[in-house]
Amino acid sequence: MRYIDEYIFATLRGDSMKESYIYTNNIMRLTPEQVNIIKRAVVDTFGDTARIWLFGSRVDDHKRGGDIDLLIETEDTDVTRIVKTELAFLVKLQRQLGEQKIDVLVDYPTRKVTPPIFEVAKQTGILL
Repeated sequence: MRYIDEYIFATLRGDSMKESYIYTNNIMRLTPEQVNIIKRAVVDTFGDTARIWLFGSRVDDHKRGGDIDLLIETEDTDVTRIVKTELAFLVKLQRQLGEQKIDVLVDYPTRKVTPPIFEVAKQTGILL
């Protein structure tokens, strides 16, 4: 699993970065400002215990364009509250990032069936 903290180590080592995008083993095609906006929006809506992965084409520098695919893992178990929180998160993110295609998956402890894409997101994504 790749972590955003690798950026800090790369900066300390003096590794060159491509157009101020976050450095990882593969380039993540989000600016540090966009990452911070996403992380703040998650904390503001889902709370500070939520975890978030960026996955899909934005973690592959060889691909172009693409939507922002996020998996959020929350400790909340109230499905109605989770849906409302997800909508609040998307509104907040659209206002701060501007209109973009953003796909959000939300995982929670009482989910009866976990789609395979959740595991793919965790295995191939970057934990923000």
